[in-house]
Amino acid sequence: MRNVKILALATISLAMAGCMTSSGDQAPGETERKVTTAILFAGTTPLPDPKVAPREFTCPTATTLEGTASYRAGGQESARGITYQAAIFDVARECKLTGSSLAMKVGVQGRVVLGESGKPGTFTVPVRVAVRRLEQTLYSKIHTAQVTVTESSGSFVVIDEGISLPLSANDPGDEFTVYVGIDPQGNRPQRQRRR
Repeated sequence: MRNVKILALATISLAMAGCMTSSGDQAPGETERKVTTAILFAGTTPLPDPKVAPREFTCPTATTLEGTASYRAGGQESARGITYQAAIFDVARECKLTGSSLAMKVGVQGRVVLGESGKPGTFTVPVRVAVRRLEQTLYSKIHTAQVTVTESSGSFVVIDEGISLPLSANDPGDEFTVYVGIDPQGNRPQRQRRR
């Protein structure tokens, strides 16, 4: 019985909207739209209007934080004491709007080169990905890349797919900046303070 009433109300409201449009060549008012939406969608969110153009935006720039593009391990006094050097040589990013958020994917490519004191093996390179809005850090995560060097060098790739940023009226390309870098300090376990 309830479904019959809802169907009848929907038919009446659509007929009224059709009469208004055909007789007076006038689009239904806001009240009629709300009534029709409430009846047809029963409180659910209506489908997006295909006439509404998607929001235009630019993807935030991704850059290497100054002083973190490379890292040397071993003795720093001379080149002979260096066991290996890790360096970032490329950064890329992708952006996608998901409702009221901006989903980002950031990729980092780098290389590990053996020093004069280095030997082939597996090396750990901690890569940090961070997002800032002005001076505020909204996102920061360490990714550990394992690099196997058999002869003199080896490459690594780090991909961060977990970045979600809140959207505002501003263009996210103007509001956010992505920074990447090698952060050996951030990968070290923190010592627990004695009570």
